[in-house]
Order: sequence, then structure tokens, then C-alpha cells
Amino acid sequence: MKRVGVAMIKISSLSLIMIVLFTQAPVFSDEDSLEPEYQVLVKSLVAAFSTDNREAISKLVRYPLAREYPLPSIDNEKALLQNFDQIFDKNLTTKIVNSSISNDWSAVGWRGIMLGQGLLWMDYDGTIIGVNYQSEAETRLRNDLIDKEKNSLYSSLRVFEEPVLVGVTDKFIVRIDDLGNLGYRYAVWPKDSQQSSKPDLILKNGEIVFDGSGGNHYFNFKNGNYVYKVSVIVMGSDEDPPGLLEIYKSDELILTQKITEFLTPS
Repeated sequence: MKRVGVAMIKISSLSLIMIVLFTQAPVFSDEDSLEPEYQVLVKSLVAAFSTDNREAISKLVRYPLAREYPLPSIDNEKALLQNFDQIFDKNLTTKIVNSSISNDWSAVGWRGIMLGQGLLWMDYDGTIIGVNYQSEAETRLRNDLIDKEKNSLYSSLRVFEEPVLVGVTDKFIVRIDDLGNLGYRYAVWPKDSQQSSKPDLILKNGEIVFDGSGGNHYFNFKNGNYVYKVSVIVMGSDEDPPGLLEIYKSDELILTQKITEFLTPS
């Protein structure tokens, strides 16, 4: 069984991946309308938003619903209802309610059904699997979380443009930040360490590489004849971990660690 869906993404590249999903998707003409069975699913979703039936909407979400790091994911119906106005604000709700089934919704291969250019994604069973939208309230909260996180980091790590991910393996904590024009930065600690402590290793000038059209991607960091590769597995089997840490020496793989989880703030 394949594990597919943007709801698996727990890092700040969520929006970037959603853009990739759309730009690599086929272009639909006016004659390409949703099949009747999928029109019914979309109409049910639109009807739920039209009547502000939050209970019904909460049952249509596939959990966890990922948000841009460091915003915590929405893990269950209770959390969705508590944060409903933050996720589905008036602007997004209006777009959904006023959407045209024939003009605004498209089936995009195995990726699912999207509203507009990927504003919202549904699976073919009618569940919401991704929201590529951030309300003003979410943006303020995310900025507050980033400021708080910066203050808790080791001093030399506090300067960055965007936090990307924090992953945990059996032995390590791996952190990647976006430095803008300076590329990506990699920092690693022993698993039981705090990120306020000095990392065992800091590397800069990393690059991101997308692996196919499913959203899978990895970050490469070079250190002499060593290469540190951090992979994010968006599309994979149920047995696949969320990510991988691999270390190569002169092109020979010398270490592999499964990333068992991507952290979000408590």
C-alpha cells in the first residue's frame, strides 16, 4: 500500500512542494471536468462550508493535517475545531463556498483533486489532505514561534531566513534552516541534546533536490570528501520512514539512519 498525500509533510517546504505538485501536473482544458462521483464529493465539501458545519468538516480531514513548520500539525478533530478559524478563515472559506465545480476543481492524476492552483487538496475518497493556504492569524503565530525558536537555539544558529525541518533519528537530532542566498544550513546533535547546546557539526551551502514529481526531495551538504544527505519522503510505502539521514565518504555510503519523526513545537 502506498503512503501518498501532502498531509504527511511536516516541514516548511510544504508550500514549495504543493507548487511542484501543481506545476508538474497535467494542464486541463475546459472540457476536462470532474467525473460525477468526484463532483458529489466536492459538492458535499462545499455544502459543509456553506452551512458552516464544522463538525462535518472536521470529519472530512485526514489527520495529521500538516502546516508550515514550526506550526504544529493538526492531529485530530478536536484540534481542528479548536483552530478552525485560524486554518479556514473567512477568506479561504469564501473561496471554497464560491468555487465552481466545473471551473475551479480539477482531478490531478494520483495526486488528488485540487481547488484552483492547489489552494486545497482532496483525496479521491473525499478527505481533505492538504491546505496550501496560510491565514493572517497563522502567519502571526508562525512568526512568533520562529522568534521564540531562534531565542532557544545555540547562538550561531539564530540567524536564518526560514526554518525548514528538525528530524530525529535513533542517534541524532538534525536541523536544516534556509539561509536565503547562502543556501541551506545543516546542524546535528546527539539525540538526547538540546538545540541550545553547541552542535557536533554545522555545514552551510546546502542544496535542495526534488526527486520526481511526488514531492519527495532531499538536501545535500558537502564537507570535504563527505556528503550528508537528508531525505524527506512524501510519497512512499507504509513501511517507509518519514525521512532518511545518509552519510557518504568518497561516494561510499557509510551511515544510514531513519528519521523517525519531524518535530513540531510542543
